[in-house]
Amino acid sequence: MKNITLGITFFFTLLSFGQVSTNKAHDAIVEEFLTNCAAKHNYVFEMTEWQNCLDQGLKKDSTVAYLWQQKAMPYFKCKKYEVGMSFLDKAVLYNKQEWLSYRGFMKCIFSKNYKDAIIDLEECIR
Repeated sequence: MKNITLGITFFFTLLSFGQVSTNKAHDAIVEEFLTNCAAKHNYVFEMTEWQNCLDQGLKKDSTVAYLWQQKAMPYFKCKKYEVGMSFLDKAVLYNKQEWLSYRGFMKCIFSKNYKDAIIDLEECIR
């Protein structure tokens, strides 16, 4: 029983280490421009400041998919799906594995664009 418990604990420990980002440069940009800048602004009331912080990060490196997703998120919450989707498309362009399923979900649940959602979600399965 003790060996089983240790084995399960070891397995979940390995899974948790699998979540670590491999791109330290992107992590530093996210830290600087999202955590230390944009997160200090409430995007509901300070959308311009939120977007400006993310734009600064994207000027430094436009391939940071997470910043593109974070640019899209407030627009989806404001029901401006077309605006948000253009930013989410950029996130998928730079990190398809991470954001394609999310885009499919957003197309299905929020945009009600079911055909495109199915295409995205089927591509995730492949």
